[in-house]
Amino acid sequence: MELIFLSIALAMDSVAISMANGARCMNIKALQIFKMSFLFGIFQAFMPVIGYFLGLAFVGFISYIDHYVAFAILLFLGIKMIKESRQISVHCSLNLSLRMLMLGAFATSLDALAVGITFSFEEINIASRLL
Repeated sequence: MELIFLSIALAMDSVAISMANGARCMNIKALQIFKMSFLFGIFQAFMPVIGYFLGLAFVGFISYIDHYVAFAILLFLGIKMIKESRQISVHCSLNLSLRMLMLGAFATSLDALAVGITFSFEEINIASRLL
């Protein structure tokens, strides 16, 4: 049951981005909708697996510096958010190119990558979780 809730929670950022893109641009073509759905789904499915194997490969190294890495990432994101909040954006356009869709899919699945890494640290069998 907890795995179902985790899966739903991990998918919410992809759902939010897709809904925002759909609300912002009402004339999205069916092919664009398919590409967005496909890429977001593929990234959400495979990022935990990638994270699991990355975690297995670097568990000895990361365990010594994990708190510094987390601090650096959160510091970077905080400074970036403060900087962006102070900028005035007049022009907003929706770019649904393959490159931007892949970037969005990657960004929204980073939490799934982190879950995969966490699974490797806790020595959870990823094969049983995928089924």
